[in-house]
Amino acid sequence: MKLICFPHAGGFAFYFNFIKRIETLDKEDVFLYEYPGRGYRAREPGAKSLMDIAQKAAAHIADFVGDESFCIFGHSMGAFVAYETEVILEAEHGKQATRLILSGQHPPVCFQPRRYGFDSEEELNHYLMHLGGFPEEVKRNLEMFHTLFVLCWEDIRLLEQYRPTCDVVQAETVVLCGDDDAEVRDLEKLIQWRETTPNLLEVKVFPGAHFYMREQEADFLCYIQQTIEGEKTV
Repeated sequence: MKLICFPHAGGFAFYFNFIKRIETLDKEDVFLYEYPGRGYRAREPGAKSLMDIAQKAAAHIADFVGDESFCIFGHSMGAFVAYETEVILEAEHGKQATRLILSGQHPPVCFQPRRYGFDSEEELNHYLMHLGGFPEEVKRNLEMFHTLFVLCWEDIRLLEQYRPTCDVVQAETVVLCGDDDAEVRDLEKLIQWRETTPNLLEVKVFPGAHFYMREQEADFLCYIQQTIEGEKTV
């Protein structure tokens, strides 16, 4: 089994290094996807659109997984990337994830691009603070803070321009969220992921905010392991 992970807006692949601690996964089978323009892809130009990320990710994943089974996990902006990537994998590559794990994001049918139309750095910073903000060590390093802030704004603009396909995917899906997630707000709407992922197995709500997975790390890893091993059934 292979696992592909898509990070949040402004996020780096290494944020999800802790997922490699799942004992039933070989470390080389965990693919932490890096968005262009950062991390080990820093020399590449940034993405033109969220759909551009998904199109290229689908081609890369199709090659990475070969004939093996795989799961896809995406958090926040990464949930939309994961969903659109699965759309393309099923439609254009003839591949279907064993489990599609979507975290910290409202369903495509509820998407409101104007939510991401920030007019100033102050507005964006206020939004980011509601989601948890930056770690203290980042805030103390002005150069690092500026770099991450710019990356966040670039990704937020991708979200503002994004228009979900709302295509139906057949992959069995679980939706995860924190019970105090400022990005999702209305947890009851999470069930509407079923409109684009009809094989929705479960909506699982953890205690915590937008980055609940670090607050509930042990329980989160246990849940992910059970999910990719197929212990979640309709």
